[in-house]
Amino acid sequence: VVVGEQASSRVELHNSGNAGLILQALELLGEPIFSLLASDCPAAPQSLAAGARCNLDFGFAPIAEGPQQGALNIVSNAPGLTQLILLDGSGQSPRVFGNGFESDDR
Repeated sequence: VVVGEQASSRVELHNSGNAGLILQALELLGEPIFSLLASDCPAAPQSLAAGARCNLDFGFAPIAEGPQQGALNIVSNAPGLTQLILLDGSGQSPRVFGNGFESDDR
């Protein structure tokens, strides 16, 4: 992703347990590079039913060139209490032509 721009990606969360999953907290590590754009997951005290799925949409807006990492820490009522989803992306500089025009076409 070109530095200064944003790309998005979706993560599907699946409750493979046999009881409702209560998402008590979604802690995003690596801000402001990564952001939670949207979610259709139920907020506490509501629960994600056993066998159900929901989506988390993340944004990645690199502030520098090169690989960058973050994580989403999910605190819930599931055994083990937390789940960690690793997030990564790579920042690229825009191409500048001799005439001063920029291109992010890669």
